[in-house]
Amino acid sequence: RKRTRSDEQTKDSLLTSIHKISTLLTRPLSLDRILTSIVRETCQVFGFTRMAVFLTDKNRGLLECKYIHGFNSHDSNRAFQFPYRLTDQDCVETRVARLGKIIYVKDYHSDSGLSAIDLTVSRLMNRVSTIAVPLKVKRDIIGLIAADKDAIKLKLTRKDINAFSTFANQASIIIENARLQEQNQQKIKQLLTLQEISHHTSSTFHLGKLLQVITASVLKLTPASGARLFLLDEEGRELALA
Repeated sequence: RKRTRSDEQTKDSLLTSIHKISTLLTRPLSLDRILTSIVRETCQVFGFTRMAVFLTDKNRGLLECKYIHGFNSHDSNRAFQFPYRLTDQDCVETRVARLGKIIYVKDYHSDSGLSAIDLTVSRLMNRVSTIAVPLKVKRDIIGLIAADKDAIKLKLTRKDINAFSTFANQASIIIENARLQEQNQQKIKQLLTLQEISHHTSSTFHLGKLLQVITASVLKLTPASGARLFLLDEEGRELALA
């Protein structure tokens, strides 16, 4: 009866958390705020002390850490600065992202299926066990959630893993929705900037002023902090800073 009562409480907490993050679908929030909410709800329901959300960048072939919880500053910096290469780095995270399957490592000291990267990361982070669940939208894997307890073994039942997977499925939809919103906002900003450039180029006849408008507009279209514009000479042989 105690076990049944505990399962019901976990199920109720899970449904409540899913409802909370589901309401985010209708709100134009940033991806960072979405990930913050998902991590907070996940840790609350499942009792994890450390979590990381990774998202795939298929254009560059990378698996990037986008949000973490419970990491010390050194581990945080390492996670953000060194993304995994999906095709030529073998570890729990890249396997989950490539295969779309849940990986539950009960003990890093005794699991024979771990790679050298897994063992190195577990030693650096004092990680004993972990659970990594893919984030999927339809059949497309957009990333994963990895969680553990600092220096403590995870004791997860099949029900726990299934519940975590259900939560991740809902989180996947919300994350992808937030990413699409950000992409659309960026496209709108780019179109408005291009329209502004077009207006200035059609109304400005002074070359120096026109070049200033174009160079300044580049900073609105990219995350760069500076821009330079070069022009070829009349013979087309040398570039000069305009």
